Amino acid sequence: MSYRPGEKVPQSGIYEEQTVYGSKVTEVTCVKGEHFPPTEFSGYHYKLVRAAVHKPSKG
Repeated sequence: MSYRPGEKVPQSGIYEEQTVYGSKVTEVTCVKGEHFPPTEFSGYHYKLVRAAVHKPSKG
C-alpha cells in the first residue's frame, strides 16, 4: 500500500519515498497520527519499509 504526502500516518515506522515508477528516493521516519511530509516531486508517494515496535510504558 502506498501513501501520499499530507495523509495521516497509519503506523509508526520507516517509510521509503518512491518515484511514480517505484524507485527509492529516500527514507523517512514517520509517527502514527502525524502527516506524511512533502515529497521531492509531485506524484511521488511513501511505502512502509519497517514498522516500529512500541513497548508499553511502565507505570
